[in-house]
Amino acid sequence: MNKKIIFIICLSLLKFIIHGQIELPNNSIDKARVNNWIIANILDFESEKADLITNNTSKYFESLDTSDFKVLNLSNHKNITFSLKQLLDEITYKSTFVIACNIESSSDHLRGLNLSNYEFNATIYINGKKIISNEETDNMYFDYQFKKGDNKVVIIANSFGAYNPFFNLSIIDKKYAQLKINIKKENGKPYSNGSFGIKSIKEVELEKLDKNGFVKIWVKPGTYRIGCVLEKKYTWTNEIKVSENQVKNINLQLSKKSKISGKVVTMDGSSPQGGVQVNIVNSENNKVFWSTSTNMLGEYTFFPPIGNWNINIATSHKLKYHFSNNKKTKIKILEKSGETKNIDFKIAKQTKGSWDHISIFDGMLSNTTRQSIISKNDNIFFGTFNGLSVYDGLNIKNYNYFNGLPNDIIRGIFEDSKGSLWIAYAKTGLVEWKDGVVINHFTKKEGLASNTIFCISEDLKGNILIGTMEGLSVYNGMQFKNYNFSDGMGNGGVVSIKVIGNNIWIGTGGGICIFNGKNFKTLDQRNFTGLTSQTSYINVIENDPLGNIWLGTNGGLLKFDGIKFKQYSNINGLPSNKINDILFDNNGLWLATDKGLVNMKNETFKTIISNDINGLKNIKTTSVSKSKDGVYFITSEVDGVYVYDPNSFISIEESEGLKSNENISDMKMDNEGYLWAGGLNGLYKIDNGIVIKHFDKKNSGLKSNGIGKINFSNDGSLWMIGFRNISKYSNGIIKDVTKEINLPSNAYIFDIDFDNEGTIWLASNKGLGMYKNDSLIIFNESDGLVRPSINSSVAIGKKGEIIYGTYASGFSVFDEGEFTNFDNSNGLANNLIWDISVDSKNNYWIALDGTGIQMYDGEKFKHYTMQDGLPSDETYSTFVDDFDNVWVGTWGGGVCFFNGEMWNSLDGRDGLLQNTIKSIYGINGDKLWFGGKNGITAYVPTHQSPNVYINEIETPSSTYNSIEKLKENKEKILKGTKTKFLLNSTSFNTKAEKLKFFVKITRKDFVKSFTINSNEFVFQPKKSGEYELEFQSVDRDMNYSKPMRIKLSVVGPWFTNPITAIPFWGGLLLLLSFSFYTFRKYINQRRYTSKLKEEAQIKDREARERLEEKNKEILDSINYAKRIQSAILPSNRAVKAYLKDSFVLYKPKDVIAGDFYWLEYHDNKTYFAAADCTGHGVPGAMISLVCNNALNRSVREYNLTDPGKILDNTKELVIEEFGQSEENVKDGMDIALCCIEGDKLKYAGAYNPLWLVRDKKLQKIGADRQPIGSFEYSKPFKSHEIKLKKGDSIYVFSDGFMDQFGGEKGKKYKSLKFQDFILSIQEENMRKQKELLNKEIEDWRGDLEQIDDICIMGVRI
Repeated sequence: MNKKIIFIICLSLLKFIIHGQIELPNNSIDKARVNNWIIANILDFESEKADLITNNTSKYFESLDTSDFKVLNLSNHKNITFSLKQLLDEITYKSTFVIACNIESSSDHLRGLNLSNYEFNATIYINGKKIISNEETDNMYFDYQFKKGDNKVVIIANSFGAYNPFFNLSIIDKKYAQLKINIKKENGKPYSNGSFGIKSIKEVELEKLDKNGFVKIWVKPGTYRIGCVLEKKYTWTNEIKVSENQVKNINLQLSKKSKISGKVVTMDGSSPQGGVQVNIVNSENNKVFWSTSTNMLGEYTFFPPIGNWNINIATSHKLKYHFSNNKKTKIKILEKSGETKNIDFKIAKQTKGSWDHISIFDGMLSNTTRQSIISKNDNIFFGTFNGLSVYDGLNIKNYNYFNGLPNDIIRGIFEDSKGSLWIAYAKTGLVEWKDGVVINHFTKKEGLASNTIFCISEDLKGNILIGTMEGLSVYNGMQFKNYNFSDGMGNGGVVSIKVIGNNIWIGTGGGICIFNGKNFKTLDQRNFTGLTSQTSYINVIENDPLGNIWLGTNGGLLKFDGIKFKQYSNINGLPSNKINDILFDNNGLWLATDKGLVNMKNETFKTIISNDINGLKNIKTTSVSKSKDGVYFITSEVDGVYVYDPNSFISIEESEGLKSNENISDMKMDNEGYLWAGGLNGLYKIDNGIVIKHFDKKNSGLKSNGIGKINFSNDGSLWMIGFRNISKYSNGIIKDVTKEINLPSNAYIFDIDFDNEGTIWLASNKGLGMYKNDSLIIFNESDGLVRPSINSSVAIGKKGEIIYGTYASGFSVFDEGEFTNFDNSNGLANNLIWDISVDSKNNYWIALDGTGIQMYDGEKFKHYTMQDGLPSDETYSTFVDDFDNVWVGTWGGGVCFFNGEMWNSLDGRDGLLQNTIKSIYGINGDKLWFGGKNGITAYVPTHQSPNVYINEIETPSSTYNSIEKLKENKEKILKGTKTKFLLNSTSFNTKAEKLKFFVKITRKDFVKSFTINSNEFVFQPKKSGEYELEFQSVDRDMNYSKPMRIKLSVVGPWFTNPITAIPFWGGLLLLLSFSFYTFRKYINQRRYTSKLKEEAQIKDREARERLEEKNKEILDSINYAKRIQSAILPSNRAVKAYLKDSFVLYKPKDVIAGDFYWLEYHDNKTYFAAADCTGHGVPGAMISLVCNNALNRSVREYNLTDPGKILDNTKELVIEEFGQSEENVKDGMDIALCCIEGDKLKYAGAYNPLWLVRDKKLQKIGADRQPIGSFEYSKPFKSHEIKLKKGDSIYVFSDGFMDQFGGEKGKKYKSLKFQDFILSIQEENMRKQKELLNKEIEDWRGDLEQIDDICIMGVRI
């Protein structure tokens, strides 16, 4: 194809040489695009020559040097957009483009044309006459009456902006119809420059009127409605039908618009449901007219045309219509009625699961994150504004210009088949990177098409595919081969790449094409007919298992089935038409859009909104990735990374239909898969997490609402214990059977179970009840039972024995007519039993209040407590699943479970609704329910094995990041020394404190296995020899990783190894012999040296006395420096005078500090700050004096009031002060500076943020990422203004508190823990807060050294 283009160009030049005349390239009017042009780039163009050029175009080009223009004949390609930057050598502000061609028409007729352009101001001339110009309109959409034969088109244009101009000229299909639309206001005046929408079946396109309220547009034959979507008073027209070549005049006048609106809330009415798709449906033909999504308040609005309409919403399981009187609610809209109809829905909570958030406060380089990928070893890589952040589930490690990467925005990340990471940068090219090392950095100098990279992929041959602003670059490991728009690739700006089989799908800013390695095939623009131009910008390409190709564009979502496109846009329920990323999985299609994350399933959209954390609401999401354990990572443009686990923990509470203040006491599942739950407010029937039926004493045969236990009998009926009554549910009816059973009036029932023969066993305060053959027998102490008590329980053993447990007297086993009793005298840890369950081996698992859990195997007891891994010894409920995993609910400690080897636990931090678990039920080991106060948590454990790996190895002499590095360095591990291994696991659904590691040590016949609850393992071998260490990680769901085995050689001290010991001991013997020979000489010498030593001791004593005197002088100087520093700090009286309700926690590491706090009252404004200067001790204190003085001068001397400007000036003064030194001083200060005036607070910061607590919620106002001092990339400091409310609490601080090591594991306190503690003390006054903060950090630090100065200021408004 390229050879053919070159041949045509050469042929044109040959004509010029032979005939001395240039022929303009010809185009057919029947083609959708004008693809043949002659293009010249003229510097210092003389605009007065425009008429001459348009009339004598060929002659003008003949006057140019052949190097000044290019002839392009691209008629074999479709949908070409001409990129002048890809075509021409240099484009500047002086460039003017003269572009010309002929369009050949077979007859005289009217056609529509459209010039699409970017950074391109154009004027179009046809047959010598000016037709349209960007100086007159932005919309270069026009008509022209073509004459038969050649019609000369000339475009004269110049560029602006980034000087990257694009253009294409489209000819409207001759079958299209023309609409001439004239719209007037209600008063009859033109709707000047107004906007309106023209709606087809598939989509809506916005159009704009001219100053006279008029516009002409060309449309495909079909049916349309016109509506002023941005005007409050204009409804949709009736359907307008147009046929081929029809010209239709449409005169409209704004009229009152009717509105259908409503709200979607949870079933209890308490919480709005944002992101729910709502559809307005034509009740006559059941076709959806429009779809929308509810906003954050659960609200939606439609402005429908005249007609009859229904409203439905897309819930998680089905479409739900609004009903009135058991019929679909029909809404009739009359002409000019202007009515408002309110249609509200109540549904279960739509977005469920658990959430987390990762930001700069957790170690990210930036909150602006453009892309994420999950690598082959399950690390997550985030491409950010400031570099690369790598997250392994526990820690974040960052790489940027300090590590050799370019100082630039990362736009894309890709991992190739060899494990190398390829990083795309906005302006500085492409980097190949692996294990923290830059392997290659490619730019245009090395052959890249452009230094602006959008995307990266790899073909089946291992070639790296790079999408750039100026084309596609293919790198084969040796060199680049480049392609651009002239090869048939849209506009050549490659935004997205997807390799599907042998084909490479390429998305550009001008459409989609397919490349097979040799040729490009552009998908025919006619397949896009009816779609907006925004859908030609292809941000992302994905394929589904059915072979469909999905395109995320600037104009919505496109699905290509191989024949045609189907479009989804905001008319179908998308919150935004800009799709930035696509992910397929078993939960459907996930879309990262400019207004949040969207899940598409069964042709409906749901916007995913977290109500648990403040975020993911109408923010720009840039990518979405999913880990192997089912956790989604959603990156955003401004708010870091959101972590979403939609499946592991699902709550069932008021929003799903439970009554308020519910406390679930028991749960069971019937044969049809419905979950039944009993609680304080009656009985619930639950399907897919939603209450579908509620029974209480008002609507059923229940005698009381309180239900303690439920159980199914052998005939499938459900029995309920109501403390003093027993009920039975069968065939949809609840019946009280208390009298039938002949239950004594003074008996209280606590539990019920059924044996294989159908006998009913009851646990009561009177004893163990047996109901058989219509007769009730109650066994008590006289029969050999333990003393009955309240809160008793009953269970059936695998051998048919009956187990009766009490909360006072232990338990009894009734077998073959005899009782065997157990209490704290014969094996029980205590007599307070809450619950008993039995596993398949007939082991009894007994929940004891205060002493953990015991297992009784029929012969002996085995005891488990917190020391064995239980989160609490106050156990409450038990359940054994189908795989003999034991589940135990606790008081306040969540739920724990035992797999036969180790205990693990779940609690509110993982996603439980509550931490006191009163009841547990599960099926198949795949799903469990935990009941208690406020409702039920459904839990689905994952079954994906994680990976385990070593983060770091620390020996007494060095630190390594892998076992290979340790061996490469040939470091020997000595017997008795400590080698610390820092382990990690790719378990993203597991909190760091819940992660466990199984360790196995083998040496010859010695094997030792154990579990550690930390990622730190210390290896201290007592014997030398060959060792094998084996590590396995165990995640939250008790999934074990594959074992990782490493071999180590341990050697003894050098004097025990033969190689070094023989020379040593032989040499020592020789040395002793020689020593004996010289002994006598030594005695004589000693006498002489004794005298000299005595003289030296006298001199040494005199020197020590002089040194002690000097040390005293230095200590006096430091104490004096402390008095100076204390003098510059605000007094307590001053702080209380200007900040009445406040505190200052100030704890220097040394006598004097680098941290300081600052206060100034000036011109009715109160300024205060917490600052952290470089270092601590004397150096830090010296720098703090310089910085304190600079702050004072900025306010007092320079009269600055704005915090940002104060910091700018302070920075200049500090740099000026340090600039007097002959050395290059890099010291400086981090600071959070506030100014309060009335109810307004202004803040600016250098690295140090401001925290504001309002209504028990903490807001973080970020600081500029630069210090007060010398900095390479400095910029003006930004001021933030906040309107204060009474009760607001303000906190500014240095990093000393959060960086302090301590706790059980000796780790840093960290930001999130500090945030949680600040929120936990909000009920206290400021004085008490200071005391609590001081106690907290001292308790955390324990015996460890304080590592940095601590400074915290708190102010309450």
